[in-house]
Amino acid sequence: MEQPQHPEVVPSQDARQRWYLRLRGLPWGTTQQTVADFFEGIEIDLQDISVLKMPDGRDSGEALVGFRTAEDQKLGESNDKKYLKNRYIEILSSTAREWERVNSRSDASLPVPIQEDSFVLLMRGLPYSAHPDDCVAFFGEDAQCLGVHLTKDEKGRPSGRGYAEFPNDEEYQKALKRNGQHMMGRYIELFESNHEDLSSAVTGGQSRSGRSGAAAQTHADMQNPYMIPPSEQFQGQIPHCARLRGLPYNTTDKHITDFFSEVSVRPTRIHRKGDGTEAFVEFNAEDELNTAMKRHKDFMGNRYVEIFRADYYEMMDRIRPASSLPSYQPFQGGRNYSRQYNPYASRGAPRGRGRGRGRGRGRMGNPYA
Repeated sequence: MEQPQHPEVVPSQDARQRWYLRLRGLPWGTTQQTVADFFEGIEIDLQDISVLKMPDGRDSGEALVGFRTAEDQKLGESNDKKYLKNRYIEILSSTAREWERVNSRSDASLPVPIQEDSFVLLMRGLPYSAHPDDCVAFFGEDAQCLGVHLTKDEKGRPSGRGYAEFPNDEEYQKALKRNGQHMMGRYIELFESNHEDLSSAVTGGQSRSGRSGAAAQTHADMQNPYMIPPSEQFQGQIPHCARLRGLPYNTTDKHITDFFSEVSVRPTRIHRKGDGTEAFVEFNAEDELNTAMKRHKDFMGNRYVEIFRADYYEMMDRIRPASSLPSYQPFQGGRNYSRQYNPYASRGAPRGRGRGRGRGRGRMGNPYA
């Protein structure tokens, strides 16, 4: 028998509760009632459930939920890492302030640039569900951000990048200190940029290369075998990925393989940073990744290793270099993989100010490229 359909309720713009949680990984088509049913045994008003959308109106796979008591919130947290249909749900803490910000946001377009003499930073590694006001909130009270322009790839999908503008050098320098911080569970990198690149990426104008819009942003990426459409590269099965942080210096592929062998899983591909302290790993199946996550904060040598789930496209954005690569060779056994293909080889740190007027363009030195 089909379940009765419950009409959607407009979420309250004001935070009616004191206790909130954020859900990630929701299946497509999730409704307020779906979320309420997930928290079986907890009384939740549909008005206190906000199923979040991406800027283009598509489902983001996330939701905010308000709880009547601290006890209800704690009980809700016990659903972390449980399944809804066939999706693994992550539960993160949230606040009344985030609820009000998200439910009162507007999608008004911003001028490009917002301010003629602004300073510009490129944000990279953004969640694909991020809204511009999420990015502004990332800087919080640390720096005054005028606004953030999110960009799309050549297929019109979120690129995981955005250009943030700041009114002066002082606020720009404060913002740079947020490099490497997390937003919505993602590790965010900040790079110097300028008005020319901002305009090219957002409005489709031409950059110095003569390429326009998404073409200018993704031309170099297309030289990377990881830009082959996943449906072709993996026969429709996109790998399940994780990021490892805190590895001992000079960690090898064999060290990583042995680390996961203790829970009887084996990565199909490993991508290490040049000094071995960070890596991305891929698994063929979600249950393998779930098992691998059990090693979060376990020790490798005398270092405890942090493991974060990573979106395939986020990983791809981090490891792809700006120039063409030799043909990809899959990781096999204990081979010295990094000599064949080491996307984490260091190329130096960012240089210059990245002044918004286009002066001192600088170099986007990416130690992960």
